[in-house]
Amino acid sequence: MEIWEEFVMFCKNCGAQNDDGVVFCKSCGAKIAGQPEQSAQVKKGNGKLIAMIAAAAVLVIAAVACILIFTGGKDGPFDALRDGVEKLIDAKGFDFEVTTEDSYGSRTVEGALAYDLKKRELTAEIKDDDSTMYIYKDYGIETYDGELDDAYDISEVLDSFYASYDEMMKASDDASLSEMLEALDDENGGELSEYIRINKVDDCIDELEKLLNNEKWLEDHLDDYKREKSGGRTEYSMEVSSTAILEGIYEAIEPALKISGDDFEEMLDEIDSSDFEFVLNFAVEKGYLVWAEFSGDMEGDRIVVEVSFSNINDPSLDMEKIEEIYKEATGEIETPPTPETDEPSYAGQGGAARAE
Repeated sequence: MEIWEEFVMFCKNCGAQNDDGVVFCKSCGAKIAGQPEQSAQVKKGNGKLIAMIAAAAVLVIAAVACILIFTGGKDGPFDALRDGVEKLIDAKGFDFEVTTEDSYGSRTVEGALAYDLKKRELTAEIKDDDSTMYIYKDYGIETYDGELDDAYDISEVLDSFYASYDEMMKASDDASLSEMLEALDDENGGELSEYIRINKVDDCIDELEKLLNNEKWLEDHLDDYKREKSGGRTEYSMEVSSTAILEGIYEAIEPALKISGDDFEEMLDEIDSSDFEFVLNFAVEKGYLVWAEFSGDMEGDRIVVEVSFSNINDPSLDMEKIEEIYKEATGEIETPPTPETDEPSYAGQGGAARAE
């Protein structure tokens, strides 16, 4: 792979940066004998992909937790979102696009996933600027401008995610939410029960779910609520710019909380004194969550996160290309015999060994 490199020289005496080839430091005049250093243009390392996998794993586990906590199946906006996420997780895969925007600008990441969480199988292609990252057979592989850049074993990260998922699913089969919380409380020496009346949790969650699916209640407690249907697609919009929704939620779950009303009122006063606005928009089609957008404005600092899903159950992964890249990265591509040995050699040897 052709990689353009810049070299700079650093003065060992004062640390100043100097152009390549100079003999004396332009800052202190000392003789330079520093080592050349690669610029940030050279793309190496596995931190970005590992971070993306970890963040995605947290989101999936959080989504699964919400699915398990709330029963779903009701004809309301909250369960439309909950059931849409559950159906998406149960799918065989999908294409996705994620766009984030803040005061520093915007960024878009897109790609495709094919997975079976029960069988611990995952294949992914993630495009970010000039790089494309792949997950295949427990390997993370990065390409830059279409050329192989790095490969490394990510089995530990994936195993940790799968284990968390399996443990959560098993716990949900064996116990109710209150029973799971009691077990967690025992493991942590009773810390949880200092703040929560665990025996009241199930009833409070049931009541909260009813309220969040009651459109009249949402209209009264949200600053704006809309539901629009177009063909087989239903779009929801919820705006929060006051503490009314928090007050309503607190009333529903207050029996399960060991928090004084004064403490809650103090928290509401602090929130209410801030200039804020949050909007959640999402769309469900054929039961699947196909689009969601969250925007928040807190005292002038604005953030927008938009995600869309398409080709559900039929992700646009080029498996032949992914297999070829995997073989190149792990040194499994056979090349013609060399004159010296007259035996096959393998291109890309050490692709995985270079992993950092």
